[in-house]
Amino acid sequence: MVNRSALVPYSPRLAFETVDDIEAYSEFLPWCSESRVLDRTDSEVIATLVLSASGIDQAFTTQNRLTRYQNIELSLLDGPFSQLHGQWSFEPLGQDGCKMELVLSFEFSNPIVDRTFGRLFGGAADRLVSAFTARLDELHD
Repeated sequence: MVNRSALVPYSPRLAFETVDDIEAYSEFLPWCSESRVLDRTDSEVIATLVLSASGIDQAFTTQNRLTRYQNIELSLLDGPFSQLHGQWSFEPLGQDGCKMELVLSFEFSNPIVDRTFGRLFGGAADRLVSAFTARLDELHD
């Protein structure tokens, strides 16, 4: 399980929109070789990410339930996990800041995939909040 947070000088709206911009993930997450939205409504996104490590690609698809500018709840639809669940939350702090928090639990279904991607995904998940904080700085500073 990963539980990370950061206090950022950006509104919950900007933080939410940056995390919700799934199509841009492959631009700034080095382990993400492809990111695409399959379907989007005001309250839900179905998206696929492709992880790359050691010349092997693994795709997974999630259903992301959106509570605009407050949280994004992730549930696995398809992929190499036996379990994947997560939640981003965006708590206002003062006029222009927020606390971004990610809670993520996952387990790979195949021991071979776990050996190849387990550390990569665990390490990447551990650094996601930092990656999105850096992305916010890049876009809004």
